[in-house]
Formats: sequence, structure tokens, C-alpha cells
Amino acid sequence: MHAIDIWTGLPASGMRVSLSMLDGSAYRPMRTFNTNQGGRTDAPLFEGETFLRGSYELLLDVEPHYAKLNTALPRPSFLTEVPIRFSIDDPRQRYHIAILLTPWSYSYYRGS
Repeated sequence: MHAIDIWTGLPASGMRVSLSMLDGSAYRPMRTFNTNQGGRTDAPLFEGETFLRGSYELLLDVEPHYAKLNTALPRPSFLTEVPIRFSIDDPRQRYHIAILLTPWSYSYYRGS
């Protein structure tokens, strides 16, 4: 996972992120972490036995990220939390989730 704040042109460092796995019809929390200085995780999201086929959600807490940067935003902010939903079909492959953020938009893609 790599979060890039294209509003500032810098990595989205220190952002709180929650990872959940789809279990039936609901997402089951797995872990919560903060992005590092590069806007990434310190360790892979999945390794070994945790790297399973399935559907997942990353929930990025973007409102506090822009608040700590003193970004002038309306209250309430347009984006508060950003859900990134993705699926893993083949755990033998490499998955890199690149996320581009602004206070008003986001996009994501499977990078290389």
C-alpha cells in the first residue's frame, strides 16, 4: 500500500489506516496502523498465512491528515474516511495498491 497526497505533492505520512477482510456480508477488522514517512506500511499488509484469496477494505482516515497540515477545509470536510476495496485472486502474485488523495477526491489502482 502506498498513499500519495497529490494536494501537497508528498507521501501521506502518519495517516491512520484500518484493514478489514470481507467475512460473509460484513468486513471483519484485521489490524490498524499508521503510514510511515513514505506513505507506506512498515511491513507488507499480508505475509505467509495471512496472504489469502478474498476481498478486503482499507479505510483511510483522511480528515485528520488534512487537519494536521492546516488545510483550509469546510466543516464537515467533504472526505472524512476513504474506503479502498479490493480483492486478491492469486496470493502468489505481488499486489501493490497505490492511492492518490486530495481533500476532495481519491483514486487507486493496482500498481506493479
